Amino acid sequence: MSSVFKKIIPKEAYDYSSYNGFLYIYRLIKDVISPTNPKVILKKGMWYLGAHGSDKPYIDCNVDDGYAESCENEDFRLLYCGTEPVFELEIFYLCKNWTEAKLEESRMLVEKRKDIINGMSFNNIKTLNLINKNESLDREPCKELINEVKKREKNKWGFSYQDKKKYTKTNYEFLQVKDKDDNTHKKDVKNLINDANGVVDLDKNPNIEPVLVFEKRGEGGRDLVVNGNVTAGAIKSKDCKAQKVPEIRIPYEENIKFNEKQYRYIGLTLNRRGKKVRRTTNVDMATKYVQDHIATDGATYNTKYNRTWIKVDWDLSTEQVNQVMTNVKDNLFKEEQTQKNKVLPDYTKEQVNDRCDELRKIFPNDIIFAASVGMIDKLPMRILEAVDKDIIEAEASIPEREPKQKVRIVMDWKQSKSNRDKFVNKVDGNWITLKRLWDNINSDITITYEEMELTVDDKKGATEIALDEDE
Repeated sequence: MSSVFKKIIPKEAYDYSSYNGFLYIYRLIKDVISPTNPKVILKKGMWYLGAHGSDKPYIDCNVDDGYAESCENEDFRLLYCGTEPVFELEIFYLCKNWTEAKLEESRMLVEKRKDIINGMSFNNIKTLNLINKNESLDREPCKELINEVKKREKNKWGFSYQDKKKYTKTNYEFLQVKDKDDNTHKKDVKNLINDANGVVDLDKNPNIEPVLVFEKRGEGGRDLVVNGNVTAGAIKSKDCKAQKVPEIRIPYEENIKFNEKQYRYIGLTLNRRGKKVRRTTNVDMATKYVQDHIATDGATYNTKYNRTWIKVDWDLSTEQVNQVMTNVKDNLFKEEQTQKNKVLPDYTKEQVNDRCDELRKIFPNDIIFAASVGMIDKLPMRILEAVDKDIIEAEASIPEREPKQKVRIVMDWKQSKSNRDKFVNKVDGNWITLKRLWDNINSDITITYEEMELTVDDKKGATEIALDEDE
C-alpha cells in the first residue's frame, strides 16, 4: 500500500515531451504521530515541497518518476516510505528543465516561508538562507495588508477623512502605477459620488473606495498615496459634491517593511474602483510593473511563478499574461538597441514594396510578395493565390513562359523581436511548421523568405541585416 492517498496531476503532465522538470508538494491529510518521536503530533496540512527534473534533453523526467527521497527530514522520509496513506500529492509548474524547476521551487519556498518558520513544513528552515530573495516578489505580507484594507471601515487601522484642499503634491506623493492617467475613470467615479449627493462615508456609501496611504514614505517625508489616485482626483474636481477624502492610513512603523516592488504590487492588486465602476489592472499596467520591478539586472521574469500570480492576483487571462511577457521582451530589446545606437524601423507600405522590387531584380525567376508577421495565419492562402496568379500570367504571356517554381516572401516584423523569434524558431517556429506542411504535399513549388531589417543603425540608416536567421 502506498503512503499517498490522493494524487492531483494536471492533464498536460501526461504529454511527457512538453516538459523536463516540475514541482511537487506532499501534504498530510490528517494528524499523525511522528515516527521519530511518539510524543510529537505532526499536524494535518504539514507539507513538503520539492522539484524534480534534468537539464539533459535525453533524460526524460516526468510525473511517473516523481522523486521525494531527497528530503532531509527523517519524519517525512519514514512516512513517505511507509504503507499508511497519509499524504496528498500535487504536481504543478511543469518546467522546461531542472534549472527552471529549481528556480520556481526557491520562489515558492520564499512565499511559504511562514509555514516553514512555524514548523508546518518538512522543508529545512536553513534552505531559506540559500535563496536569493531579490529573485522573487514576496507577496505574503502584501496579501495580508490587502485583505485588511478590503475590510474598509472594519480594518484594524481605522479610517479618517481629510479635507480635499489638503490633497496636494505639497502634502502627498501620488504613486503612479498606470501607464497614464485615466480621465474617463475619474469622471465615472465623480459621477458616482455626485449621484450619492457627495456622501463618501465608508459606512454609508459602499460604492466609494478609500485611499490607501503609507505615512511618511513619500519623497521628503510626505505621505505616499499607494492606491486611490482616481478617488482623490475625482473628489478634487471642482464640480464634485464631496468635500473630504476617505483614507486608510498605514503607520510608518508598519509600512516601512514594504519595499517599492511590494507597494507597487499592492497598488495594482487593489486597482478596483467601487461596485458600479471598475478599472482593473490591464496588460499595459502589468507590463510596466514586470519591466520596472522584476526584469531588472538580468533577472529571469518569464517564469511559471510570475505567470501564475499575475493571472490570479490581477485577474488577467492566460492570453493577456502571454502578451505581458511578449511586451516586456520587446521593450527590453528596444532599450538594448537604443544603447547600441540602433532603431527599430516602422516601415511604410511604400518601403516594403520598394524592397520587393529590389528583390525582383535580383531574383527575376521567383514569385515575390510581402507579408506582415501578424498575418501568418493567412500565409498558406497568400502563397496559393500568388502561385495561381503567376500560372495565369505565364499562360497569357507572349511568348508563353513556364510558371515560376519558387516563392520568396518578404517578412515585416512590425518592430517585434518576439514575433520574429517565434517565426524563425528552429524547433517549432511558424516558418518551420509551414515549411514542413508545404513540403509534405510534394509540391514542385519551393518557398523561402527574406527579412525587412529588424534593427538598423541610427546614424547611417539601413545597413546589413542585424540579426541572422540562425540566431
